[in-house]
Amino acid sequence: MVLLFKVAICPANYYEDPIYTPWDEPWMDYTVEVGYSEPFPTGVVETQKAFKVELKYQPSIHWGVQGFFQSISMDNAFNVKGTSQSDIAWRIGFWWDGDIVVGL
Repeated sequence: MVLLFKVAICPANYYEDPIYTPWDEPWMDYTVEVGYSEPFPTGVVETQKAFKVELKYQPSIHWGVQGFFQSISMDNAFNVKGTSQSDIAWRIGFWWDGDIVVGL
C-alpha cells in the first residue's frame, strides 16, 4: 500500500524580459571617477504565490486514486504594474491495471 501526501508553498519572482532585451553597455559612457549605477531588478517584477496539495493512494499494484489542487495568485501579472490575476487548477484520477491472470 502506498499513501503519499504533499503540500508545497512556492513563491517566485519573474523579471521583465531579462533575457530577450537587446544587449547594451550604458556603463561605458561613464568614467570610474563619476561612477555608474542602475536599479536592479530592472522593469516591473511579477510576484507569484502558489499553494499546491497532492494526494495519492495506491492500496495495491493494480489500482489507485490520486488528486491534485493548485492555487496561484500573481501581482503585477505579466509584468504590467498594478494588475493582479489568480488561477485554480485541480485534477482527480483513478487508474486500474487490468493485468489479471486466469488459470486454464
